[in-house]
Amino acid sequence: MKHTGRNAAALSLLLTAWCFLTVAGADFAGDILLREARNAAMEFLGAELSVDGITGNPIQGFSTGRITLSTEQGAILSAASLRLKISPKSLLSLKPAVNAFSIVSADIDGDILAERLSSLAPVSGGRSVTLQRAEISGSRITFGKSRADISLIGLSFAENTVSADMGLTVNSVPFSGTAAIDLTEGEIALRSLFLRAGSGEIAALGTITPFLSVAGLASGLDLSEISLLWPPSPRGTFTGKLTMSFTGEGKWNSPVLAGDVSLEDGSIRGIPVDRAKGRWSFSENSFSASPVEGTVLSSPVRGTLSLIFPPGKAPSLEASFSGKTFRTENAKSLLPASVVKGMIDTFSGRVSGTADSLSGMVNIGARSLTLFGLSASNTELQADFTPASLKLKGKTGLQGATADFSGIVENYAASPRLNITAAIRSISLQKAGSLLKDLPAAGLSGSVNADLAIKGAPAAPEISGRVWSSGITAGNEAFTSPSASFSYRGGQTVVSSAAAQWRGASLTAAGKISRSTKGTALDLNITASGADLAALSGALGLPFPLGGKAGGTVSLKGAASAPAFTVKATSPSASLHGITVTQAEIQLSGTAKAFRIDRFTAGFKGGTLSGSGTVKPGKTPDAALDISVKNIDLRSLIGDVSAAGGLSVSGKVNGTFKGRVSGGKTSFAGTATSAAISTGGLRATHLSIPLSLEGDVLRGKDASLAFYGGKLTGSGTMNIKTMKYTVNASFSGVDVNSAVHAFAGDLGGKVTGQARGSLQASGALSPAFNVTGKGRASVSAGGVSGFRNVDIAARLYGTQGIRYTGAVIPFRLETGRLVLEKGTRADAPKDDPMYRFLTAEGTVGPRGALNLSCAGNVNMKLFNALRGGAAGVLSGGSLEDALKGILGGFSKGMAEEDFRDTTFSVRGTVGNPSIANLKTAPPPPKQQAPAQAPAQPPSPPPQTPKPKTPEEILKEKLLESIFKK
Repeated sequence: MKHTGRNAAALSLLLTAWCFLTVAGADFAGDILLREARNAAMEFLGAELSVDGITGNPIQGFSTGRITLSTEQGAILSAASLRLKISPKSLLSLKPAVNAFSIVSADIDGDILAERLSSLAPVSGGRSVTLQRAEISGSRITFGKSRADISLIGLSFAENTVSADMGLTVNSVPFSGTAAIDLTEGEIALRSLFLRAGSGEIAALGTITPFLSVAGLASGLDLSEISLLWPPSPRGTFTGKLTMSFTGEGKWNSPVLAGDVSLEDGSIRGIPVDRAKGRWSFSENSFSASPVEGTVLSSPVRGTLSLIFPPGKAPSLEASFSGKTFRTENAKSLLPASVVKGMIDTFSGRVSGTADSLSGMVNIGARSLTLFGLSASNTELQADFTPASLKLKGKTGLQGATADFSGIVENYAASPRLNITAAIRSISLQKAGSLLKDLPAAGLSGSVNADLAIKGAPAAPEISGRVWSSGITAGNEAFTSPSASFSYRGGQTVVSSAAAQWRGASLTAAGKISRSTKGTALDLNITASGADLAALSGALGLPFPLGGKAGGTVSLKGAASAPAFTVKATSPSASLHGITVTQAEIQLSGTAKAFRIDRFTAGFKGGTLSGSGTVKPGKTPDAALDISVKNIDLRSLIGDVSAAGGLSVSGKVNGTFKGRVSGGKTSFAGTATSAAISTGGLRATHLSIPLSLEGDVLRGKDASLAFYGGKLTGSGTMNIKTMKYTVNASFSGVDVNSAVHAFAGDLGGKVTGQARGSLQASGALSPAFNVTGKGRASVSAGGVSGFRNVDIAARLYGTQGIRYTGAVIPFRLETGRLVLEKGTRADAPKDDPMYRFLTAEGTVGPRGALNLSCAGNVNMKLFNALRGGAAGVLSGGSLEDALKGILGGFSKGMAEEDFRDTTFSVRGTVGNPSIANLKTAPPPPKQQAPAQAPAQPPSPPPQTPKPKTPEEILKEKLLESIFKK
């Protein structure tokens, strides 16, 4: 087959020399063949050919050692060997013609070769080459960073046609197919081309030279495979099925191509492209498509595209796009619903760079979105992106607040990582409920500011920052200047520090809040100083009111709906039910449904209060308490009652009580004890009072105490709200002398006997102290002695003091005074020479005042003696001297017994009594022998009382002085 033209010669590249048919099997004509081959290489390619020897002959063919084609730019081809067969007829002209050749295991520099071939122009005439088959196998061609591995490329020549078959892999993309080419004088025409490129197909036909005019169709091309033809595009950068129609014009080595292109189910760096189509053109290594219309993530997009293909380098992209109505849920991988949700109204952008270095900018506008669960309005976002990161900057209205944000999203296409900061101002707590889903946010109101940092994967970001406000409310409680620094990750919020002012108290807190499928759990520690105990007791649901200020710690752990808490608080001064205590300490533990008072201690009235208990808050709070009091000072305790402040009370009281406060009802029971107490100079020991409290009523039952050798028992009640009380008491075995001296001080004598009696009284301690009551006392046999004048007078009668067999004293109590009722009486022993009985009636008090009316039956022989001689004695000396005189020289008047009824009044005070109005009955008539009574003369008319003589006045004064002493 005869071929003309330089193109045909270039395809064979190498010409064979001649060989001699007569020397079969010997090396022959190799030098001639090499000479012609070197000439052809230089003529067609401008390359030098070097060969490491040649062997063979025209009959067997020729085989070379390593061959190299090189230019000033470097080696074009280096092969292990070249095998040739020549036309024997061509030996006659010494111009060997190659019939067939094959290149084995060659390394080809495609960039240099393409440059050399592109400079060739087809020529006609002058040359003829007889070639039947040309092959290259087991070889490699490199274009920059691209590489083609050739398993076989073969050309078969017959008449004016060339048939090609090929199999090669370019950058791991397999190509295989066939082609048919017509060669005529000065013209090359592509009769058919069918090429399988990866999983797609390419078909074409048309004229190549002298003028290019081709048309074809590429269908089903896998973009992820085709993009690998231009490394360094990483696999998966582009995906989808590409279909292109094309036409080509111009010259074969500088074509102008155009056509239609469409892409289905594709993606660009992970951004899904549902479809795209447009009109494209290519010339001078530049590809452009405009306009391109398509659907990206179910949203319509319109734009332009251009690609530049530098020789041996990856193509460079320039594109712009715009679109409307983009739904974020269609881009869940890029925009998770946990971050962004809603409709983007407008977006636009531009892209440039190679496949592995695409960068650009996107602008987004949205009237309404949801950002991190919060409603956003009028959102504006600018995103500058590179292959590695997405730089964001924007602003939005957030739940009525304003928010500015900026930051970077690393590796946004494959595995996004956020690093974004946001500044939010004046956001409503009521509207920002989704941000507070880990907190028990019911009842929160107010507005807060926040500076946030958002990092990590969009589906599970870490959010940290600081929030603050001038004031918020939680339920009915107001907090001023609250602030908190926190971080949130994986359902857990860590509060590194928090602070606020509450009812004048300073609060600080730290801890964590965890959220899981089981719910929200708290682990928080709160410190307070200057806390309002009244507010705290209300917040904890305590069934008893507290007052004062306290400091301490609160620990919250467990489910947010019902966390377990531990409270440790101290207060220098606090009140419980209006009772003021000092240095109080309390420890609580439990939940809002039920908690324990583990320990309570406080200083109270010189002693201590301590206790423990359990509390069940709710609509009807219920508390069970154990309370102990120790060394409480009675003087200080009673001093709180203004009306009782003047009572002289002293002593220490201890006690233990158990009680319950439920539904507004209070009940307590226990016993108060004291080693000794005293009041008004009277002292009691071994006090024991069983007490019970029901509602507002305090009851004492079976109280007992030791009182001057005797015992006092009783019971009583007091309404702690109205301060009204009742008392029922009885006493027995009381030593009168000890009691009288304790009450009145040292009287200079003694009053013997034992007293017993009872008392029923009632009254109120507030607002003013008052008492009313009734009682009865009796005194056993005893006497009054040791008083100077009493002893002197008793000696006149020959006795030791004034004796009595007993006394009965019925009395009433009134506020400030004691009323001796009728029936108050003292009886003398039988045959007592001084008197037979004495009675008294009247009042003692207020302030010790005496107003008594007394009567009795008294022996008047003392007065008879006075009539006999006392007057003279009194006129010149004291009463004591007069009495001594009576004893010494006036016994005559004392010899005759003379008992008469006597009355007198006692005035003055307990400390300084006086006797007045002393009156005696006339003596009884003397007994005479019976006789006929003479006729009684008529009674004389009443006479005016005679004035008392000095003697009579003196006698009264003397008796008054005796009784006074």
